Amino acid sequence: MSLEHKQFNLNIFDHSPIAYCVVELIKDDKGKPSDWIYRYCNQAFADIKEYRLEAMINHSFLGLTPYMDPKWLQAYSDAAYDNKICEIKLTVGKNNYQAKIIPVGEEGLCSCIIYPAAEMTDPESGKKEPAESEQYILNRLSTEYVSIYRIDLNTGRYTILRLLNGTNAKKIVGDDYRVYDTFDE
Repeated sequence: MSLEHKQFNLNIFDHSPIAYCVVELIKDDKGKPSDWIYRYCNQAFADIKEYRLEAMINHSFLGLTPYMDPKWLQAYSDAAYDNKICEIKLTVGKNNYQAKIIPVGEEGLCSCIIYPAAEMTDPESGKKEPAESEQYILNRLSTEYVSIYRIDLNTGRYTILRLLNGTNAKKIVGDDYRVYDTFDE
């Protein structure tokens, strides 16, 4: 199946307030990354970029704008080919953002999360916490989902990121749950 027809099961990000995209790097005739194609974007990402969502998906960055900042291309390349996580600060209008570029486990593809860089108030606790914190992002992304795991698909190792009390998953594992060696167990 060709990459442009590959389905990404990313519907949990569709209505997220956190901007998210998946990009595929394009290489020039010398084999060096030269552009990228947006394979998935949510509305929050399109809003930050000030494009219509439909205009971005399956279109190259240089097809949308004539100038590319080399630091973005390098960050996307590092994530897509070297499995590095990269961070970039950006300003759009008067708003400051933090971008985290993350490998997705398939060569040539990576994802980008963009979130406000200023201190924000968590609506559940009412306390202020930096938007950069992983816990803040998890709380924003998982308001309707009860259990979240980080799984390394190559090894099967996993980390429980969120397991709420009162959920079926929490009842099954109980208070004294043990962490298995692999997610398959």
